[in-house]
Amino acid sequence: MIDKPLAAISKSDIDALVTNGHAEDRRIEYKQQLPGATDEEKREFLADVSAFANAGGGDILYGVAEAAGVATEAVGVAVGNFDAERRRLHAILQTGIEPRIPLVDIEAIEGFQDGAVVVVRVHPSWLVPHMVTFKNLSRFFVRDAGQRHQMDVQELRSAFVGSAALTAEVRRFRDERLTKVLSGETPIPVWAHATITLHVLPFGTSFTAVAIDPASIGTTWLQLNQSDFVYSPADRPNLDGLIIYCAPAIERDNRSHQYIQVFRNGGIEGVMTFSSGEHAYDKFYGDEQEKDIIRFVEAALKFRASHGLGFPVLIMVSLLRFRGVSLLPPARSRPSFGVVPFDRDTVLLPDVVVETADESVARKLRPLFDVMCQAAGYKGSRSHNEAGDWQPPRR
Repeated sequence: MIDKPLAAISKSDIDALVTNGHAEDRRIEYKQQLPGATDEEKREFLADVSAFANAGGGDILYGVAEAAGVATEAVGVAVGNFDAERRRLHAILQTGIEPRIPLVDIEAIEGFQDGAVVVVRVHPSWLVPHMVTFKNLSRFFVRDAGQRHQMDVQELRSAFVGSAALTAEVRRFRDERLTKVLSGETPIPVWAHATITLHVLPFGTSFTAVAIDPASIGTTWLQLNQSDFVYSPADRPNLDGLIIYCAPAIERDNRSHQYIQVFRNGGIEGVMTFSSGEHAYDKFYGDEQEKDIIRFVEAALKFRASHGLGFPVLIMVSLLRFRGVSLLPPARSRPSFGVVPFDRDTVLLPDVVVETADESVARKLRPLFDVMCQAAGYKGSRSHNEAGDWQPPRR
């Protein structure tokens, strides 16, 4: 895989593969021509893409010649209507592989002799193994050391176990972070009152990996605070990455109402407490918190995109110390009789997977908001209209 965001790849990056004699490997493959319309060509395309998905992702470059697996010439391919060709390839993928691969991007790099080099980028998948089902083929493929082969029983077993392990690793990390919040071991001390924690975490990326150097973030961290999640924000590097905190509170008594932690692997954590200093709030409006969560997630995705970090990501929202706290419906302006408080201290809301930058965050989070309101005694969130758009009623 070319070590750049797909949108940032240029002709010089493709030419460098030829100049340097870069060989095909587990993450990159060269093809001279795009898949045609025959069943055999479609099966070949599906096998190549699924093999990359089952092996952690990679790039297929159409329009690059090779000899013994080594790139020899980049001439491109003639594509009359690239948008139509991209739609055709996506249509083949959507109907020929089960389960559907969450994210495959296709871009054209212009400027070559015969046209564009078309890059098909297969992103890592948490749904492996993927099976080619086109024309009842029912085959599993994987890429290894520059070659594609059909998966054997042991490889299939490892793929199934690895798929479950990806999600388990992220949840285990989230659970460790919640334990630190509850025990007061946060990077910035927060008030020990009702607390919402938000996590935007990448799949398949080790939490000890370095995808973001805190020194390179500069002022882009301000994107994370576009909704004023942290009041009067300041930032500083720490062992985990970069911490964004409430400066006045730190100066006053070393505690804060909220903070944002950017981890070195690109994961993001937001923590906010329901308090005003030592005074704990025991009521909140559901639509106001939904808005805060939506804005935080949108800001986190924008920040990740600005640093070339892709998808998918897992959105996780947790309510801590919430026993006795009441959620007020959006249509009411004051507390009323009959409001039922949360009946437990910890509420782990459903995980939400965001696969692409084009998805509506508010729509994706609707099941999460429904469960939050159900935990507080309501049938569900009242903030989405019949079309599914987030549109809370006016108070």
